[in-house]
Amino acid sequence: MNGHQSIIEARIYGNPIPNIWMHAFTCNRPAELSYLLDPENLLELGLRPEVHVYANDPIARLDMRFVMGTTVHLSGDDSERIYRLINHLAKYKPLRVLAVVDGSLVDEVREAA
Repeated sequence: MNGHQSIIEARIYGNPIPNIWMHAFTCNRPAELSYLLDPENLLELGLRPEVHVYANDPIARLDMRFVMGTTVHLSGDDSERIYRLINHLAKYKPLRVLAVVDGSLVDEVREAA
């Protein structure tokens, strides 16, 4: 997983992050990412916060606390993996998870505690 550290840092410094774009890739993380393509640099560049989840990332072991209270916009090609991510994300209390899976909109809304 890549991109979450910059979101955590922004939140520590009091910057609200209402939306996170999460991409579930079916490939492993590239050995190198250019500065402009690395999701850890996107907030610094004034772009939207992105998190990349790669095929070799074990979903059940990913720490997703950084999504608490946010809306997660989830995309990917593997519908089974997307549903596993939606279920895993729910444990970390995002306000909402939006995804398109097999042509259908999935809109999971969580009650604020």
